[in-house]
Amino acid sequence: MLCRRALALGLGIACCLASHPLPARAEPCRPWITYSEVNQVRALLVRDGQLWAGTQGGLARWEGGALLAAYTTVEGLGAGDIRALAQDDAGAVWAGTWGGGLARWDGRRWRAFTASEGLPDDRVDALAIDAAGALWAGTANGVARYDGTGWTTYAVADGLAHPWVTSLAIDATGRLWCGTGLGVSVFDGDSWQTHPLTTTYGASAVQAIVIDPQQHVWAGAWRSGLYEYDGLQWRHYTVADGLPSDDVRALAVDRATGHLWAGTWFGGVAEYDGQGWTAYTVQDGLASDGVVAIATDPAGQRWFGTAGGGISRFHGATWETWFAADGPPHNTIQAVATRGVQVWFGTLGGASRYDGATWRTYRASANGAGLINDSVRGIALDGPERVWFATAGGISLLEQGSWRAYTTTHGLPTLDVRAVVVDRLGYAWAATSAGIAAFDGKRWHAYGAADAQAIAVDGRNRKWFGASAGLIAYDGSAWQTRTVAEGLPHNQVWAVLVDQEERVWVGTEGGVGRWDGVAWRAWTAADGLASNSVHALALDGQGRLWAGTREGLSVYDGQRWRSFAVADGLAAPWVKALAAGDEGALWIGTWGGGISRYAGPCRVRLPLLLR
Repeated sequence: MLCRRALALGLGIACCLASHPLPARAEPCRPWITYSEVNQVRALLVRDGQLWAGTQGGLARWEGGALLAAYTTVEGLGAGDIRALAQDDAGAVWAGTWGGGLARWDGRRWRAFTASEGLPDDRVDALAIDAAGALWAGTANGVARYDGTGWTTYAVADGLAHPWVTSLAIDATGRLWCGTGLGVSVFDGDSWQTHPLTTTYGASAVQAIVIDPQQHVWAGAWRSGLYEYDGLQWRHYTVADGLPSDDVRALAVDRATGHLWAGTWFGGVAEYDGQGWTAYTVQDGLASDGVVAIATDPAGQRWFGTAGGGISRFHGATWETWFAADGPPHNTIQAVATRGVQVWFGTLGGASRYDGATWRTYRASANGAGLINDSVRGIALDGPERVWFATAGGISLLEQGSWRAYTTTHGLPTLDVRAVVVDRLGYAWAATSAGIAAFDGKRWHAYGAADAQAIAVDGRNRKWFGASAGLIAYDGSAWQTRTVAEGLPHNQVWAVLVDQEERVWVGTEGGVGRWDGVAWRAWTAADGLASNSVHALALDGQGRLWAGTREGLSVYDGQRWRSFAVADGLAAPWVKALAAGDEGALWIGTWGGGISRYAGPCRVRLPLLLR
């Protein structure tokens, strides 16, 4: 149970070594920890008594019900979003990631393969091993074969129907079948042939492909059901034939019975015995009706990776949710705020609060007992009992367990709210795409029509707003806008921060800028920033400035910049939100990779030598 919790909290492999504990004096140092949403299970692999699960937030491996290890970018994966898994004849496990290329696990470490080494694209959606032991990889820009020494790639120019290859299967004669964005393409080693599977929508976008013991090819498509090819003609199955949904996302052949399993997008899963379909949904015990991965084992157990429900296991008579973890509700983190031991996160799927041990998630509710919208862009902690949320559907206030919602009917200029802050007098301010708004305790009052993104308040209670047309300042009586004409690095200001010396720092599309009240100073990638597109800023307890960019994380110590990338342990390249915790760690919200926590470099303690 400890290691299951470890995966949920992103503690990675370190916690899962509990069966071989280190001496207390040698407690392992973990400068980076990833916290991610792992209930979006995209790939499953059952081999040699072990279950591997690729999720939107990393990779996990179990044996006999015990979690052996959890892998994220900290352990060497190129990205945390795992889309495909395969095991080769040597026993190595391959993981296809979305954005980080391929990774190969040899039992000890991960080795990365990316576009720079011959892979057509770093977005990998499908994997297969052929009879010669070579690996095939389907990517967003073609398919490639790796023979252990080099890559051979195939694209539309070679005969592939569409560049996006979503699924792969190899038949008994060695032919490669590819599910693509425009039907099925098959490669016999010399030439390509395409089956468009034309419907009223045009050629079908195939999302899954599998070959049964009779060598029939099955292809699951987006919004057009399921197709079966017997070598001569295609047969089409839809909801009219018993499928629970025409959006088929996963296919597998049962090793024990030979039956076909089809996972659908929020229609549940269906079993086909050659005569008819039997459907299963959450009412039967399935963890979620969105099924995107299926695997079966020789013991007759069926494993289902779901969208948001973790993993379900079916014994043939009963269902169980075999794994479902706590954590953030989505891996795109748009806001971070800290208060004591609590850390709040705004995501594309709701908000979460983490106290170091447990997670609590808040989502939109139709009856008003929750967020007004699940896309949370900003969070303001207003005393011990009030939390403001800026969302894509207005503003929500959580106060002593009760919710209130504010929309345009309450004075907001638009529902598209990007940031919220509480000033030194206790008034809430909001940055929106159609102007700035202030709350007087009853209603919101709009000012101007600026496309605003961020807010900061200085020691004199002046408000500083980052906008698409520059930096806007309001002193309580007058408004002033600063632009590139005055020295601002770029007019698109994504982030604003005021330091202890009342200097204003901005993150812009042209780097970092600092206004000291007299003049501007700017820093760009040429000075050591990871990227000129800076979307988040934070100050830590040592007075260092952290900058979250589209291509990594950077820190400025007053003299020079140092940057961190995925290879260093960052969950994903694009850093959207930052906050320093009271415990000295930096909390990092990324786009698509979840949350990283950076505690600083490990310190080596030398033993005391007695003479």
